[in-house]
Amino acid sequence: MSKTNRSALRSVSMVTAILLGTAALAVPASAVPEGESSAVAELESEAVGDKAEEAVDDAAVDGAEAADAEEADAAGDSDVANDAAQAADDAAVLSDAAEAAEAAESGDAAVIDFGVISDFHGAIQKAPAMAAMLDERRAKAASFDFLAVGDSVGGSTFESAIAKDVPTIDVLNAMGLTVSAVGNHEFDQGYADLRDRILDLSSYTNLGANVAGAKEIADPGYVVKTYGDVKVAFIGTVTDETPQLTSASAVEGLTFNDPVAVTDQLAKKIKESGEADAVVALMHDGLAKVETLGADIDLAFGGHTHIAGASTTASGAAVCQPGASGSTVVFAQLAVAADGKVTSSCENETVATGADAPVNDEIQALVNQKLEESAKLGAEELFPIAGPANRGTGARNGDEGANRGTESSAGNLIAQAFYEYGQTLAKPADFGVMNSGGIRADFDANKDGVVTFQESFNVQPFGNSYGTRVIQAKDVYELLEQQWKPGESRPILRLGLSNNIKYVYETFIARGIQTRANCDLAA
Repeated sequence: MSKTNRSALRSVSMVTAILLGTAALAVPASAVPEGESSAVAELESEAVGDKAEEAVDDAAVDGAEAADAEEADAAGDSDVANDAAQAADDAAVLSDAAEAAEAAESGDAAVIDFGVISDFHGAIQKAPAMAAMLDERRAKAASFDFLAVGDSVGGSTFESAIAKDVPTIDVLNAMGLTVSAVGNHEFDQGYADLRDRILDLSSYTNLGANVAGAKEIADPGYVVKTYGDVKVAFIGTVTDETPQLTSASAVEGLTFNDPVAVTDQLAKKIKESGEADAVVALMHDGLAKVETLGADIDLAFGGHTHIAGASTTASGAAVCQPGASGSTVVFAQLAVAADGKVTSSCENETVATGADAPVNDEIQALVNQKLEESAKLGAEELFPIAGPANRGTGARNGDEGANRGTESSAGNLIAQAFYEYGQTLAKPADFGVMNSGGIRADFDANKDGVVTFQESFNVQPFGNSYGTRVIQAKDVYELLEQQWKPGESRPILRLGLSNNIKYVYETFIARGIQTRANCDLAA
């Protein structure tokens, strides 16, 4: 647990707040009228905050963005420890890869190759290069299949989201995707939209075995495919944190059970019944959970945390997680020997970018068509902006937007916009709040001083609602304390706040001890 996780709050001084769901949207143009760039400049100053405090934040959370919570705790704050842990993971997977390759070369095993993506989020511009990579592997393999681990849609780029993610589904259909787990973002527009629209548009099978009440994806929650003489079962599940990651109405009537328990249960049933020779898990959750799967799983893929990586289960099955937004493709092998023994291997491969990157011409033509359709809508200028309004940056790797655990000027700007818009309501709000997970791009991405409709949309692409709620002083403390989530894949999720709310937290005392002296809180 990082030191920042052991925090206690000292002072807060507001009673009512504008609160957003975890996937909230409010178009900034409606809250920051054209010409009010001076307010933005003032807010930027507020957002930067105290440099020392920001340094503490970065030091505490940058490791969490480099690994799941359990991995970060095990590795500590040392880059050397992180590198050593990753090297150990890679070595374990390479060992399995060697065993799988040996079995394949001996001719005693049937080998199936897979290309796997996760958390694509409508990144259709990466699709032509991804398709070329898949084509190359497919041409060399005796059997090949293309899989996904959820969040293909939702939280998408403008080019896809503006058309309700039909562009992404069309592109994945054309690329030959056959099986996918659902992710939490497939529920962004409600289960009815997933059931009645997304499933109908998809030529691939969507699975959510652990979602009780969603029979269309959970009954039976797996699919068996045949490759030559080998039958492979694919079980798809989604994080059980989904109800906390989307609006309550979107998942009303659904229960999200433990994906590990459900996967193991189904895998045991499949193996005992002889339905399949091998079982592959597609789990939309981080590696720290996926690697806990039981001995009936022969190959597993993770997602959700946007962190590419590799590991193994306790029984030796290969586990890999692709990078997000088309950054990597996992290539995996499953080898089934004549005696029934199954071995597996997997590795991430970076998707090539640049003018010289090989592309699939058919997919490129389809993507170009989708881009042309969205470009006209996206070019509309909304408002000027003075200075940057960006997401948090990972302190170790410098990845822009990689760090949800540190204060961000984009989050504070949005919260300020909520607050200022709230002053026009019949019951004005006292301060504004924005969750870090709802911010998916920086404002003014091309840094020309003007925010367009497309740039604004990319910042908050979920299409959810703005709202207000009256809360008590004790709730304000709880709201702020809940930024720290020890034991979860992201142990800190920093809130964006309007510039009229301030608080102090102590990093060197036990979590839960609240030093509220000298607070001036209304009842």
